[in-house]
This record gives sequence, C-alpha cells and structure tokens, in this order.
Amino acid sequence: MASSLETPTRTTYFPEPDPPDESEGEGAAWGMLWILLGFKVFSIGLILWLHTSHVSLTMMFFLNWPWFALMVGMVALFGLAWFRLFRGRLKRRALLRAEWHVAEDEYNEERKVSSF
Repeated sequence: MASSLETPTRTTYFPEPDPPDESEGEGAAWGMLWILLGFKVFSIGLILWLHTSHVSLTMMFFLNWPWFALMVGMVALFGLAWFRLFRGRLKRRALLRAEWHVAEDEYNEERKVSSF
C-alpha cells in the first residue's frame, strides 16, 4: 500500500527533444565560406580587369589583405598536409624495402596489381 507521503510520478505528454547534432551545420558553414571566398576573388578580379591601374591594385590589396592572408594560410595548410602524407609514403616504402628486401620494381608491380 502506498503511503500518502510519496509524491506521485509526473507524466509528460511532450517528450524532451534530442540534443542537436553539432555536425549538421558544418557542411553548410563550409559551403557558405567557400562561396564567400569565391565571390570575393571573382569580384576583385572583375574590378581589376575593368579598372586596371596602379591605384586600383593598391586599393584592392589594402582593402582585402586579410583575405589574401587567409587564402595563403589555407593553401599552406593543405600543402603541408600533402607534404606530410608524401613524406609518410616515402618512409613506408623505405621500411618495406628494408624489412622485406623488396626491390623498387617489385614494389611498384605489387602496387599496380593490388590497387583497385
């Protein structure tokens, strides 16, 4: 028998919503950033094409130097990632040759056959 001191359980008619997934908007954010960057490059190119002078080139540089720095940084970041991947593949090839005594020609032939 239930005592009168117990609090009754509360039933909810509306379940609690699931917490939002934080990765849902990532693709949209990156897409918006790339569109903004592409439009920026296009508009700068169009302005310089239509109004070619030393003054307009200087003005475009000083108005947009943070964007140029961002573009250089992104290219450098992707270049660094590619360089590290390339260096890792060279190390892997050297380790395979050293451990299994695989000649360079055999390694390349095996790679051609096994890759899809």
